[in-house]
Amino acid sequence: MSPMRKQIILSVISVLFIGAAIVLHLRSVSDFTAKAPETLAPAENVSENGAAAAPVQENIRKEGDAKPVSENSALPAYRGEAIDVIGGDPAVQQTPAAYLEKYRKELSDWKVRLAKNPADVDGWLRVGVLKKFFNNYLGARDAWEYAKVVAPDGSIAYYNLGNLYGAYLSDFPRAEENYLKAVERSNLPYLYLNLADFYRVFYKEKSGLAEAVLLEGIKNNPGDAGLKLALANYYRDAGKTAEAIKYYEEVLKLEPANADVRKELEKLKG
Repeated sequence: MSPMRKQIILSVISVLFIGAAIVLHLRSVSDFTAKAPETLAPAENVSENGAAAAPVQENIRKEGDAKPVSENSALPAYRGEAIDVIGGDPAVQQTPAAYLEKYRKELSDWKVRLAKNPADVDGWLRVGVLKKFFNNYLGARDAWEYAKVVAPDGSIAYYNLGNLYGAYLSDFPRAEENYLKAVERSNLPYLYLNLADFYRVFYKEKSGLAEAVLLEGIKNNPGDAGLKLALANYYRDAGKTAEAIKYYEEVLKLEPANADVRKELEKLKG
């Protein structure tokens, strides 16, 4: 075989290997982020799994979350990526034309609306959602960072940035900072669940903090079965059988019909 042909074959193998690694990474990210949707699409939800034609899965700003600053308040100028830039990721080219045109128009509309009213925090959150859907992570970062300026006491922009920095930009200290600020501002269960998963799955040198996060979440949400189940699983995986049994039993008090938890208890009790 000629040296040139060998080089071509090796190049093809390398590309296939890198592609497989990317797919595995994206799958792990999808598993991590599926638990709690990102922010704000009242009329439609775009799914985190990246299926371009599927509706996107997000949360509307919770009632009682911090209100944006007054429209009359002085805000610093937005200096991030242009609002109507959708990005150049291959996901853009793979999106059906009708959907692509729809989302391009929405971003263009937000550009006009936010120029008139930059204090519309829901608008900045939505812009970030659209950019992230097309894998434009830096554009999403810019929009959500500005959302923090508009509504500094809200939790959603901080939570979104925690997910973004942790699962997509691999900036773990910045992800941790944003997650912690989110839970300072709200005690919703999914904030604790994702922060615990972040420590356990991504920021592994701090994985031991997941236990304290879940315990704090349970303290603030004593009737939430999801938090107790997550802690039970954590203890099971750590080999702390007695603690795992305790929290599995607490889950069953809240969800008596949970067959999976009953099976797990049977295994642990032997």
